[in-house]
Amino acid sequence: IFAHYDKCKELRGEELKMCSEVSIVNEVKRVFRVTEQMKAIGGRQVVLMSFVIDKEGGITEIETVKTQNKYVARAAKEAIEKLPSMNPAIQQGRKVALRVQIPITVRID
Repeated sequence: IFAHYDKCKELRGEELKMCSEVSIVNEVKRVFRVTEQMKAIGGRQVVLMSFVIDKEGGITEIETVKTQNKYVARAAKEAIEKLPSMNPAIQQGRKVALRVQIPITVRID
């Protein structure tokens, strides 16, 4: 069972994974802060982030996998650090840590 927030708890399989990933991206976008440096560059920026949802549902080991802009990567990391705890992944009836990669796209006008 993929790690998830309560609003996705009734789903399973690929639907649960998709719901969880969309929920994570939406939560990151909600708390993401655009800095003056990002405004100066503008345009569409994409960053691929990786992190672990641990056995307690906390977020650890946040890393930038790929980025076009170090300022966007830093803001994405800060936003991921603020994610609320999730229900942890479950494998064979036991809670397990799960590494997740999510793309974050920011449009700066």
